[in-house]
Amino acid sequence: MRETLKNLIPGFLRRRLSDLRDRLAHEGKYDFKMKRDRASPLDYTTRYDHKNIRKAKKSILWDDDWEGATRATVAILRGFGLLGADRTIVDYGGGIGRISRAISEGSKSKVILVDRSPEMRSHALRYIPERLGEGSRLKIWSDTEFLDNIKGVSGGIDLILFIEALQHIPEPILDEILPKMIAGLSASGRIFVLGNKDLDVDGQGRRHHTLIGDFLKRRAEVLREDVWTKWERGGEVFSFKHPRYSFLCRRLS
Repeated sequence: MRETLKNLIPGFLRRRLSDLRDRLAHEGKYDFKMKRDRASPLDYTTRYDHKNIRKAKKSILWDDDWEGATRATVAILRGFGLLGADRTIVDYGGGIGRISRAISEGSKSKVILVDRSPEMRSHALRYIPERLGEGSRLKIWSDTEFLDNIKGVSGGIDLILFIEALQHIPEPILDEILPKMIAGLSASGRIFVLGNKDLDVDGQGRRHHTLIGDFLKRRAEVLREDVWTKWERGGEVFSFKHPRYSFLCRRLS
């Protein structure tokens, strides 16, 4: 009966009702999640310019505990052997520096935080302790600065991170920037992606039609795929609010 009534409702009205349901379900978080006022499907940055650091943090990590998710993410990176003293790491779409700061505080790696939002970079200057910038251990660049200087990174890039970031970049834009980033990797360089299982916007401007694993496999060698629902170590447990999907990649041979 319910299915019959559902089929009687025109498709456009069903979609509007579905949007309304989502809106009510995410009340208080809706603006950050859905970015409904963007000018086009490719305008993925609409909701990432926040003058208020509280709103900036909310748009970076919607549901999970800030400190817990950060510790769990860095522990996953360490478990994969991706952090080290002599490595150059790019935190792409790093926002206010949640992961960049945690890596710099726990290792001697050189970190380049990249974010296209001037507001996010401004917050990062305050969120990241000044001491971590000493000796150029941690740099903050815009996306254009990074892409313009990627070939000049001494020794190449050892690790490119997309932590809760790649999913928000529309497929046509990723098609443009990812080959340049892969070309900047060192011989043993890796890409690590953590976040949703699909892209927000695919090549046709549709929402959630391209699986990130499928996208990456067409452009890089995926060494391993994992799904994280919780992280445990030494009695400490952190459970992710939603499953987080990760992909460890290297350039195609």
